[in-house]
Amino acid sequence: MQKNILKNLVIAIAFIFFLPLTVFAATPTQQLAAILNNLQGMQAQFAQTVQDGHGQIMQQSSGTMALSRPGKFRWDTRNPSHQLLIADGQKLWFYDEELQQVTVQNQHAVHTGSPAMLLEGSAISLTQDFTVNTVTGNDNKQTFKLTPRKKDTLFNTVYLSFKQNQLQQMRLIDNLGQETLINFSRVIVNPPLNNTVFRFITPKGVEVVNQ
Repeated sequence: MQKNILKNLVIAIAFIFFLPLTVFAATPTQQLAAILNNLQGMQAQFAQTVQDGHGQIMQQSSGTMALSRPGKFRWDTRNPSHQLLIADGQKLWFYDEELQQVTVQNQHAVHTGSPAMLLEGSAISLTQDFTVNTVTGNDNKQTFKLTPRKKDTLFNTVYLSFKQNQLQQMRLIDNLGQETLINFSRVIVNPPLNNTVFRFITPKGVEVVNQ
C-alpha cells in the first residue's frame, strides 16, 4: 500500500511538470505558466513527509530527483529504502530494491485521472485540468493552489511554492485528507542532464513485470 502511494505520488508530480501550458490572460495561471515554461529541467534533493487526516506521520522519505521536459524524470528514494521511478519518454520504470522487482508501463498509457502524466503535444492544457489561484503568505514564497477540475483525481488540492522561480515546496492533499509535504533543497534549474540519468538498466536477478 505504501509503495503504491509513493508511485502514484511521483507520477502526480511529473504530471504537474509536464503539462503543456496554454495561457490566455494575465491570471495566476499565466504566472505559473511563465515559471514552468522556463523550467525545462531541474535537479534537487527532496525530503518527504506523509501525514494522515489527523496530522499523524505515516511515512518519511528522502532522496534525489531530476527532470527534463518533455517526458523525462527520475525520482530516487534512498531512505528508508531504495525505490526508483524513471520515465525515459517512452516507458515508466518502478524499481523496488527490497522486493527485487521492477514494474514497466507504457508511459503514455498512464491514466490522467490518477492523476498521471500528460506528455504528448496533443494533451489538454493546464487551464483545462486545474483551477489555479495564488496564496498569500509572509514567507517570501510565491505559492499557487491547484484544484483539479475533474473529480476522479488522486489529489484534491496541490500547492506549489517557488522562491526566485525555484521550486521550494509541494503540498498535496488527497481525497481522505492525507497530506504529503515535499521540501526541495540544493535546487539546480535547467542543469545539463545526460540521457543516461533517465535510463534504467535492470539489475541481474530482478523480476520484470510488464503492465
